[in-house]
Amino acid sequence: MDKIFGPRWFMIVNWLLYCVPVAIFYFILIKKRWAYYAGIVYTAVMILNGLVHNLSVIITGHYFGGFAGNITGLAFIAIGPVLIYHLRKIIIMDSGSSPPKAGRPGMTMQN
Repeated sequence: MDKIFGPRWFMIVNWLLYCVPVAIFYFILIKKRWAYYAGIVYTAVMILNGLVHNLSVIITGHYFGGFAGNITGLAFIAIGPVLIYHLRKIIIMDSGSSPPKAGRPGMTMQN
């Protein structure tokens, strides 16, 4: 990506990839229902990102664009399904009568 757009765009994209999950996490902490779904979607995108990084290393034999991404890609692939499982579990628990166990006690999800 840096060869096509330059290092400035590479840094902007990486900054966004860092800020989006921080914002989603904040809204999960204050129990916004949409944030749980956004977290699941973002996690799925990061799992796909990890797969692409690792497949590109396997297919080409070297790091894509000179940047090491297969180690973090393995982390995305390993941790992503666990995170999706727990986010879905909290959403399912909140749809019933019992409050979710994560977050601050006594708070329920808000729209």
